[in-house]
Amino acid sequence: MSRFPGSALPPKLENPSRIPEVDGYAVRARIGFAEAADLAKRAIVERALRPADLGDPERDAPRLGWVPFWRVDASVDGFHLGLSGVRVGNVPLPTGGTKHKDAVLLVCARRAFPYELGLPSWLSGVVGDTEPIELDIAELESLASYTPEGGELVDADVSREAAERDATTLLTRAIAPQSALYVDTKHRVRSALFVRVPLYVIRYRYEGEARARVGEEFFVVISGRTGKVVSAHHPSAARAAAARVRRFLTFK
Repeated sequence: MSRFPGSALPPKLENPSRIPEVDGYAVRARIGFAEAADLAKRAIVERALRPADLGDPERDAPRLGWVPFWRVDASVDGFHLGLSGVRVGNVPLPTGGTKHKDAVLLVCARRAFPYELGLPSWLSGVVGDTEPIELDIAELESLASYTPEGGELVDADVSREAAERDATTLLTRAIAPQSALYVDTKHRVRSALFVRVPLYVIRYRYEGEARARVGEEFFVVISGRTGKVVSAHHPSAARAAAARVRRFLTFK
């Protein structure tokens, strides 16, 4: 995941991409600064895998950014042939068949913004700390005339074509066989809409036992639409667990 060193939001581009914002949308922010700060605190200090020495770390005030995304509605169909380890005589049995995958993906249109493209899942937010952004087309159409209020407009540097490639590549990987002799894949993009999503970025400081290096930056990104955490970088859970074990053995 990319980082933005020294700043809560990516800086302005000298030559931002010419994105057809006149044909795009902006999502209304339902979460205010105070609520975003409270949600961020909970996401930081109430994590099950937080370091034992985390406490209530110092945090920056939330910064609201209207972050550009491409909402890509795409599908992929694949066909592959391979050989199994099962044999009839000396002849291995063939394997393969067709697979289909479709999804609506939010591809961030600013490479420097720390948002990781992922497939929506009912396990999102349960297994991990973050949930991918999802936007219903009906909601967007109802906001066709909405203009962002407050916050900062984040420049875009990802074209529609690049966003479509990112989306179809992710879908292709989702259905790709582990091994095959022949693979044929076809992509289809039904639509790609430019959307600005209100996201609050809150950085916090931690120099404890679970950090990977001095000066490591930690943050959470809260959706201004839903209040959910859509991106985050926390102290290492593995390092935090190891430190807890050391503490237990020391006390024993």
